[in-house]
Amino acid sequence: MEASDYLIIDRYLQGELPEQEQQAFEQRLLDDLAFAEALRERQQMQNYLKHQAQRPALEKRLADLGAQYFQDEEDAPSAGSEGGAVVPLWRRKPVWLVAAAAAIALILLVWNPFQTSANLYEQYALHPALALQERNVDGTSPQAAEQAFNQGEYETAYTQLSALVQQLPENPQLKLSLGIAALETGRTDEARTQFEALAGGSSALQEYGRWYMALSYVKTGDYEAARPLLQTLAGQPSAFQQQAQRLLQQL
Repeated sequence: MEASDYLIIDRYLQGELPEQEQQAFEQRLLDDLAFAEALRERQQMQNYLKHQAQRPALEKRLADLGAQYFQDEEDAPSAGSEGGAVVPLWRRKPVWLVAAAAAIALILLVWNPFQTSANLYEQYALHPALALQERNVDGTSPQAAEQAFNQGEYETAYTQLSALVQQLPENPQLKLSLGIAALETGRTDEARTQFEALAGGSSALQEYGRWYMALSYVKTGDYEAARPLLQTLAGQPSAFQQQAQRLLQQL
């Protein structure tokens, strides 16, 4: 791998590649396994940094809850205080329960020994950046859809991408991104419809359709449905071969 390879990967993830360069990039992912793995590693790094960025807010929430809990304890009348009444434990504010839940969430954000379908999905759901070349499509802003998707605002992205797909039904990148947005917002059946169309088509994103179809089953805990798709990807050269092999070992 050359330094220029990492630069083009970063440009791809930032959505800065022109359409012709992006098509060449995606074709290279299919032909060059080392290049595809480099992209995966870069995506994993971004995903890690995204989760790390959530830690300060969760830590602050935990500190606020802890302060509130101790203040409530100080303000509560004790059994021996003059004019005070004993407040049964079951009637006290359950702040300590919320604080405990926040503490557990903070621990799980850093380390989680219990592998669930949601954890496994998040580990592998490293979405490709959306980079659209169209600038105006019948009043719908491709730039707004692109920005919402790349920032993880999937509900907004879903609405905008749905309109774009209706106007540009032959664009495979739009179909993939709409499928991802649908999957991220709980519209699993609709997501699978998009992924199945890609997997059965002849575009450069055919392997993406198979990979995301498998991930959709992983997310819902249907590992038996995911395995055949992953075995196909793991058994032949593709951008997802190594990822599929590792994921199969974890199912």
